[in-house]
Amino acid sequence: MSNLPPKNTCSICAELRDLSLHLHELAAFCDYFENRRVTYARKKGALVPDQEARTSIIARWLRLASQIERVDLDTYRFQEAHIYCEPVDEQLRSDAEHHSLIATPLTRFVFFCNALEETYRFISPTYEQRFDRRTAGGVKEEYLRSHSMQATSILDESKHLSVPYAYQHLMENLLKISQIYFGQFGGTLDVRGRTVGDQSYGLQVVRNVRNHVAHGVFPLLENPEYSMNADHLTRRNTINLLNQCTRIGAIGIQLLLAVDNDGFQSIMYGENCDDYDYGNYFSENMSREYLTSLHRSQDFGLNESAYFRWSEFAGT
Repeated sequence: MSNLPPKNTCSICAELRDLSLHLHELAAFCDYFENRRVTYARKKGALVPDQEARTSIIARWLRLASQIERVDLDTYRFQEAHIYCEPVDEQLRSDAEHHSLIATPLTRFVFFCNALEETYRFISPTYEQRFDRRTAGGVKEEYLRSHSMQATSILDESKHLSVPYAYQHLMENLLKISQIYFGQFGGTLDVRGRTVGDQSYGLQVVRNVRNHVAHGVFPLLENPEYSMNADHLTRRNTINLLNQCTRIGAIGIQLLLAVDNDGFQSIMYGENCDDYDYGNYFSENMSREYLTSLHRSQDFGLNESAYFRWSEFAGT
């Protein structure tokens, strides 16, 4: 099941990478980081080592999300009437297609959210250490317990980041579709006081949809082919919402890692940089600028097709 932009897409969105390729590129970049951090629990005001967060785990979930092609459902299981009744067979086939259309982007979004949660945990130690430094310096501020709010706080204070390509346009699209969604299915869009200009605004919107999925509030849409209370537009909007949240959320991970990482520590990164033919080309492109713009179509890429093209070009 392709997640390429539709043929009538706007000129801005036409310059975006396919969503699956976008997730794959981000996964590969995280693998090149290969960062590990001890996370902490705060007990009686003191930081106590707790677990470990790794960019390789972020990469694994992103790669799984990128590899989802289609989620199929067996609507014929435990059914027999379709054997002798053609209308029943038609409805079962229609139901299978309907549920697959929803389950595919929903499963991708769930896998992506696991990558996002690991990113939040990865950023958390930076917040904890910053909070203790400020407290020791006499600064009074509210302590944020949620890893997601800790990470977005770090992001919002990083004013030196350039706005990613098409980010404002994508945010406007997500806001429109999310307002339609919450208007239809209830709930309010809680962005914790952020405004559209804040770096973390997109992640706040994604958090709202993630909570609907995680808490079982996300709607199970009826098949519009066989229901008086369902329509194709609602289904299309819901699918669009899931895909847009995954896109904006992935850009959010790009921004978070751009402002807070421990540098490239993988053996693979060092080997590529040392390559006689293409090492310089590789190292020059593996920059923060590429990280924040890897959702945009371009010649450089970490997928094998792009890798072989630029390595051959650099070696000529």
